[in-house]
Order: sequence, then structure tokens, then C-alpha cells
Amino acid sequence: MKTKTKLGVGMLVSVLFVAGTISTQAISMTGYNTDEVKVKIFTKPSNIKHWFRTLYLKTDKKGVLEVKNVLPAKYKLVIKDTDQKNGQRIAARFKMLDTDGTKIKKITPVDVYRYTDKKEKVYLGRFKTDKEGWLELSTVYPETIYKLDVKEDVHLSKKPGRVRIKVRANIDSSGWFRVNYKRTDKNHILKLKNVPSGKYKFSYKSGDAPLNETFTLRLKMLNQKTEKIKSKKKVKVYSYINGTKTLIGETYTDTRGWVTLPGVVTKVKYKIKVVN
Repeated sequence: MKTKTKLGVGMLVSVLFVAGTISTQAISMTGYNTDEVKVKIFTKPSNIKHWFRTLYLKTDKKGVLEVKNVLPAKYKLVIKDTDQKNGQRIAARFKMLDTDGTKIKKITPVDVYRYTDKKEKVYLGRFKTDKEGWLELSTVYPETIYKLDVKEDVHLSKKPGRVRIKVRANIDSSGWFRVNYKRTDKNHILKLKNVPSGKYKFSYKSGDAPLNETFTLRLKMLNQKTEKIKSKKKVKVYSYINGTKTLIGETYTDTRGWVTLPGVVTKVKYKIKVVN
């Protein structure tokens, strides 16, 4: 497989799985030769054609990689060239989402597969998250393609004063796919983390709000390398009206990458771009 070393879907997806056997025993959560290494994570959701990079993270001192907002999809992990050693393996903790991008809040089964060099799909087993959606895998091998299949969908119930919004993304010409489904807070603010530059569309859950009602986006952006932002960065926001791309504003993140975009409407395609 040829991976594209460009931007990816940071808000949503980032997972790796073992190449042979899998253990979910917390006592074994240490990697081998992978303490504090940088890891590029590539993904391919089921309904798109292209691979792209989703995040660029660092393991902890025990070689554990922790990732939130993980969608069902195919994944591949690549350790930074200067951090590579023989026989490396990573321990991983992933906080799963279901196929709609909804947070998992109960014990949920997950089927895990890997692909051989000949692209043959091999079933590795069915495993379970904890009640908060965390899946722990003690042994994850780099340079191997895996697939994660969450077996249950989560119902996101309606709450007074909090509107449910479906988020779709098109990252690096990937094609459109669902990345998140969550509620606004009572101030009508939708907060999303690990957001790479890309195109986004939003839609209300039927019956939650009028189509022309606006909401505010509070985004924690990633830079052009899909790394966490640690200084102020310029952000350009475009909209597409009748197929025409129009710059509608420029703003700046804070030193942690957070940016606020008011007046967002549904049924409009936006492009949100961090300028390094």
C-alpha cells in the first residue's frame, strides 16, 4: 500500500492493532523500543478511496500511544525514521467512536482484522471496550494494515437546550465521510478537538433546530503536519456558494490551537485552513 504523507483527519481517527495476537490486559501495557517515539497514523474510512495521515503523536515513557475519537476504519502506523529500531512494538489505548461518530459509553464489542502483504484479510478476534469506550491493545506492530469494526451503534438522545449536530469531512481530497456526531453545549457551541485543515459540512438532527439557525464552532486545530499547535497560527475560513469558493474571514488560534468561529450554518460547505 502506498500511503499519502499529507494531512489527515485528526479530529476523529487514529488507531493501530496487533499483527498477530492481541491482549487487552492492562498489566501488559508497555511497548518495546518505543518509549517517547513519534508516530504517524494513516487511515482509510470504508467509504473513501484514499489513505491520508490523521495524526502525528508521541508515545509516553512506557511506549504507550493514547488516542481519542477513533472511528471504525483501516489504519497503519509508521514510526518516525530517526526513531525506528528492530523489533519495535507499541502498546495502545484508543477511545472509540461508533460508525456515526458518536462517543461510546458502554462496554462494546470490536472486531479486529489485519491485512497480509498479499492484502488478504485475517480475522484476529472480537474484543471489548470498557464502559467509557477505551480499547487497550498491548502489542501493536508498525507498518501493518489493520481494520477496526465496532459492532454496536450508540443512540445520542435529545437534551433540552443542546442541539445534536452531524459533522462530515473531506480531508486532502479523500471524499466525504462522517467524522463526528455530538451535542452543542447550552450556549450553542460545538466543541471539537484534533481538527486538521480540510473541508467540513454540518447538519442538525431532524427536529432539533431550524435549518437557518446558526451555531458557534470551537475547534482545537492541528498544524499542516497534523501535529498539535503550540503557538498562535493564522486560520483562513472559506465557504462554497453555488460551487464558488469565497474567503469569508481570517482569525488566529491561541497558543494551544483553539479557535472560535461564530455564525456557522448547516447545509453549507466550509474549508478551514491553518496557515503555518
